[in-house]
Amino acid sequence: MNLETVILGFLNMEPMSGYDLSKRIDSSVGFFWHATHPQIYGTLKKMIADGYVTFDHEIQESGPARKVYTITGEGKQFLLEQLPTIEPHLVKFPLLVTMFLGSELGLEFWRKALVDQIEEQEEMLQVYYTILKEIPKVGSSQDLGGYLRKRTLDFGIDYQKFFIKWLKHTLKEIKQ
Repeated sequence: MNLETVILGFLNMEPMSGYDLSKRIDSSVGFFWHATHPQIYGTLKKMIADGYVTFDHEIQESGPARKVYTITGEGKQFLLEQLPTIEPHLVKFPLLVTMFLGSELGLEFWRKALVDQIEEQEEMLQVYYTILKEIPKVGSSQDLGGYLRKRTLDFGIDYQKFFIKWLKHTLKEIKQ
């Protein structure tokens, strides 16, 4: 999935500023699909030129006016063409590459690294649980969008549980 499709998907939900768009991405799909502020703003600029989004200046009580972006009909058509394109699931997992290549780092390094990873992943699991408490309960057919967003959160929770279990198992075996 490309960044244009992600941005258009969020703007299809509601118009928003680049800053709000970045925050929304970070607090939702950002847990499993990352985009930086410069990438987002660069893509917005390109999508304006392509006719996929427009913007209006919104006056604020304090500070300069902000740009609020809106998806166009052309942008919505592009979004609906792109969304069904599900790319193969390819994962870049730096920890696993380091483990695969890092036997020379020694046992003590790996014990500490695994303990640190367990703590980090448990914190992330708590973030997911906090989000779960804050989202409204959704039914499967009444609110398809809400249901599908909840299922992505369920995946994140299940993944974190599995990863923590795997890390603990690896740590236990390394300690022996």
